[in-house]
Amino acid sequence: NSSFITVSKNKLTKTSNTGILLFDNISSVSATDNYIDGEDVNNASGIRLVDNDSSFANTTFSISGNCIHNTANAMTFESNSGAVLNLPLVRNNYMYNYKFHGIWSSSFTGEIGSCNAY
Repeated sequence: NSSFITVSKNKLTKTSNTGILLFDNISSVSATDNYIDGEDVNNASGIRLVDNDSSFANTTFSISGNCIHNTANAMTFESNSGAVLNLPLVRNNYMYNYKFHGIWSSSFTGEIGSCNAY
């Protein structure tokens, strides 16, 4: 079980499948200020979270300040464990030129963004 993971200030190009993949047995993750160019709008995912064994139930995620483009889905959050998990904190990401979804989620619940008026 990893306690805290930071993925920050990376430039990823030609990722073809997944730019940043995070899965199972992580207690806290921060993915910030990354540049991801999938260069494959049919298959690539910029940031992908996959829970296969319910280990994300108590995980804290923060995904912010990333630039993600040329992907099928800019961000993919999926739980294959049967557990319904809380969505990560997603703020100030720039996502463009994706074919299907900016953010695709399966078996995650909650809100993305803020309901507060500024």
